[in-house]
Amino acid sequence: MGIWRRLERISHNGAILIHSFEIFLNGALHWLAGKYYYSPSVVVNLTDEKFFKVPIPTITTTSLLRFYGIVALQGCLYVLGDRRNENEIDIWMMKEYGVVESWTKVSVVKITFPFCPTPVCLMSDDDIILAAPGKAKLIIYSKKKEQLREMNANGKTSKKLPDEMIEEIVSWMPVKSVGQFRCVSRHWRSFLSDLKFIKAYLNYQSNKHEKFKLILISGVSQSRHSLHINPNPQNGIDAISTELSFHEKWKKIIGSCNGLVLVLDEEDAAFLINPTILEYYRISNSPLALPKHGTSIAYALGYDFSSDDYKVITLSCYRGVLEGDLLCTYVDVSARMGFWRRLERISHNGAIPIHGFGVFLNGALHWLAGKYYCSTSIIVAFNLTDEKFLEVPIPTITTTSLLHFYGIVALKWCLCVMGDRRNENEIDVWMMKEYGVVESWTKFIVVKNAFPFCPTPVCLMSDDDIILVAPGKAKLIIYNKKKEQQREMNVDGKTSECIRTRTFMESLVSSMICRETEGSDYIT
Repeated sequence: MGIWRRLERISHNGAILIHSFEIFLNGALHWLAGKYYYSPSVVVNLTDEKFFKVPIPTITTTSLLRFYGIVALQGCLYVLGDRRNENEIDIWMMKEYGVVESWTKVSVVKITFPFCPTPVCLMSDDDIILAAPGKAKLIIYSKKKEQLREMNANGKTSKKLPDEMIEEIVSWMPVKSVGQFRCVSRHWRSFLSDLKFIKAYLNYQSNKHEKFKLILISGVSQSRHSLHINPNPQNGIDAISTELSFHEKWKKIIGSCNGLVLVLDEEDAAFLINPTILEYYRISNSPLALPKHGTSIAYALGYDFSSDDYKVITLSCYRGVLEGDLLCTYVDVSARMGFWRRLERISHNGAIPIHGFGVFLNGALHWLAGKYYCSTSIIVAFNLTDEKFLEVPIPTITTTSLLHFYGIVALKWCLCVMGDRRNENEIDVWMMKEYGVVESWTKFIVVKNAFPFCPTPVCLMSDDDIILVAPGKAKLIIYNKKKEQQREMNVDGKTSECIRTRTFMESLVSSMICRETEGSDYIT
């Protein structure tokens, strides 16, 4: 036939592919998939085109084991488990396909290199050929002797791995590991710093499960931290914090896109930062926006896929004007453009953004907007490719309860709005499961509100736990929707203090992408 076809969207309870290589076995394709708290194997049968799950090994040991890879050897399915606290890699074989009881640990690799190896094939009953990313070599491991040696080909040790294989292997690794790989050799440093690899790495990471970090400003000290969330808290610790050592002080976290975070300082100067690689770049205020006095200004950061540009957007309007238009200005933060431009004034029937942070999703930025002369809320979206405004429908409410929409976020790669039913002390979180389709709005969660001010969802820890920021408490709260219970989030062994927070993903994208701009009047 030779034509592409699309299957229906298949939900697997939050399981998203984390292993980029598919494994063909028994007439089906297999991937290792990540979930918030475990890694199932997701399979598509090529005959009936149906998805199903293959059970992973049942682990009884108390050692911390993380499955990170999947291979096929001798006609059987294998998974690889990392026990880094013991410097060992477990290799498990499913001797009888689909039978969970048939999983057998066939080998334990004592590793002496810094990164997890991947089995390539078996040389004999005792010898396994491994690809070791940190050594850029092929390794032979003897199970009986528990010894490693470099593979010898034509009287020489194995040649360097091709760049394509390096890219595939390294792309599974966290950013910190990529930074260590850059120290292997000049070639690796050049290759792993190339924009082509950085984009490929970003694509790999984006296809993983929704694994975000938090960036926040603490309540008392005003210090800035990134939080690594632990979906399986041990010893009651929900997250580990790392203080960010940026020289500039910023007071607002606007939003993030592809690992870059837009922040404002006390003078409302905009900075583009990458909290992972600790880079930042200052962007001048828009000389084309309305003056600050008597106006409202909303900022946002997004990415234009068609032009490969990151864009900083401002929406400004005069306060108190019944039929006020939106004045939109934006800057292309790239080495090719790098100057502010202004679009024509756009009227949305008096709708002015009331939620100051734009949410980037599906190539567009979204704001919740309200109208001065009625209680109606709408979602205003700005498409970064065609530079057009459009309206995204909000949920159709049939209940008689008074519901006031007050915020907008993205959860599970879906647009969500928060509705306040203060007369019932409840907060509704609605999710648009199919973008742009009003019928797909679903009440995702109902939060029993015990706060003086409306909380805002930040991200999901698991299927049942959602992290909220409670303005009146300056705390991060974990709410369990199944138990309808809430508790303060434990960070580094103590309750968290937070006045500003957003999510971001780790990436290698540099915040200094506009540093080589020439002839720019507005980027400094």
